[in-house]
Amino acid sequence: MALGAFIAGLLLADTEYRHEISALIIPFKSMLLGIFFLSFGMGINLHFIAEKPFWLIASVIGLMGIKACVIFSLCKLWKLSTAVSAESAILLSQAGEFGLLVVGGALSVGLMEENVGQFMLITVGVTMMITPLIAPIARHIGRVIESKSHDTKNYHANNADEAREHIVIFGFGRVGKAMGDYLSHEGFKIVGFDNNIECVNQARSNSMPVYLGDTSKISTIKAANLDDALCAVITLDDAKATKKIVHSIREMNQAIRIVVRAHNLDDLKEFEHYDNVKAIAEDLLISSNLSEKVLNFD
Repeated sequence: MALGAFIAGLLLADTEYRHEISALIIPFKSMLLGIFFLSFGMGINLHFIAEKPFWLIASVIGLMGIKACVIFSLCKLWKLSTAVSAESAILLSQAGEFGLLVVGGALSVGLMEENVGQFMLITVGVTMMITPLIAPIARHIGRVIESKSHDTKNYHANNADEAREHIVIFGFGRVGKAMGDYLSHEGFKIVGFDNNIECVNQARSNSMPVYLGDTSKISTIKAANLDDALCAVITLDDAKATKKIVHSIREMNQAIRIVVRAHNLDDLKEFEHYDNVKAIAEDLLISSNLSEKVLNFD
């Protein structure tokens, strides 16, 4: 029945009724998920864990290692970057719920010995349990590989320390890109920093001097050469990181002017305590502009 429901769900997911079905199922999603894992846990013989801990750990490592190698090879075959391939391989290395269904079904109809089935169920379950633990590790490894692969490129943050009389933009997303285009059009020299390689590549394709670097790190801020800069602009969509950058800049340079994208009125008031810091609250700016448009509507 479980396998039949799984196949039925796949078939219905491609029909015009998928949105209505999703709306009906979502309120029961957590409960059904809990019942599924509860029934899985009740079918496990815990004595196997105490009897064969070495083989259990070895099987978990072996299963995840083989699957990670296969996924990494497929990602490279489809010409994905090494960082993306490594992160995807680690994130997808665990076994899935379908493995539980297959092994459980084989046990129920006698196609598999009880001992072998129990061992496989525990192995699959352990790989699923440790997935939340390896997810941040996978992201960290991906970032490290991405950073290492660009250390020798001319758009790494360390190559920006020769800039003079420039405006530094920390965060080159939508807001940073718009500011960079406007200031460049006005004749100012722009130096941007962002830790998203896609944003950096896109800016580089438009001949914008944007460098790859974690804007919250001291090394990236030092690479911006703030002593010879005209102004520093922070456009990050992260209030905590923005505050950290403002504090770090003020510790390194007391004189440089800073323009900050504040996320709310509380952040705006906090930035007012710094000297030579101009903050603009995005919610206040957007609401005032929208209200102005409404009042001036013909």
